[in-house]
Amino acid sequence: MPEAVKGNASRKPPEPSASHSAIDDWTVRHMSHLQPIVKLLDESIDNPGP
Repeated sequence: MPEAVKGNASRKPPEPSASHSAIDDWTVRHMSHLQPIVKLLDESIDNPGP
């Protein structure tokens, strides 16, 4: 009989923040070749189109 998959009940979502610094810190930690993609994605989320 296969083992049951354990859930992530102990994990909690991050607390919302008014500051953008947490996102900036997160983007800096990514690989350098992904920086332009991450920056574009972040800008598109912050500034949704018309």
